[in-house]
Amino acid sequence: MQTQFSKNWAEADSDGNATSGALNDTEADIHQAYLDYSFSENFSLKVGRQEITLGDHLLVGNVGWSNVSRSFDALKFTYSHDKGSFQFFNAKLEDENISSGANNEYFNFMGVYESLKLNDTFTNLDLYLLSKNDHTVGGDTDIYSYGARIKASFASLSL
Repeated sequence: MQTQFSKNWAEADSDGNATSGALNDTEADIHQAYLDYSFSENFSLKVGRQEITLGDHLLVGNVGWSNVSRSFDALKFTYSHDKGSFQFFNAKLEDENISSGANNEYFNFMGVYESLKLNDTFTNLDLYLLSKNDHTVGGDTDIYSYGARIKASFASLSL
């Protein structure tokens, strides 16, 4: 379990109450709280609020540079093998379009991600399919992203 507390200098809380010098303060929250279980040396399951990072944070990341980093309420399966790892995850995301009046306040964010270790020069080849399924507004809004990412290192130059 990992807590998180963050606010700007002398910032008021969400109700507009000043907290600097007061006897109350803004609330702390849970950043990560998950159960990580290994079924074997190669297969594991992680359930709960967790950071998900894919492609060195270029595809999906925890936004660690931000004052409040990102975590997901998710279920993630990982299969590790001698050439890399395979991940499948399904996360629930909160709908921030609260003006829509929709009954369902969450949508799904799912993905499969294969990371293959190639050789000393081309260190990783990552293949992925990501999906965001939003059924909260009118019709269905499904967004799919798929692709490949290669990571290489040439002497003193890394790509």
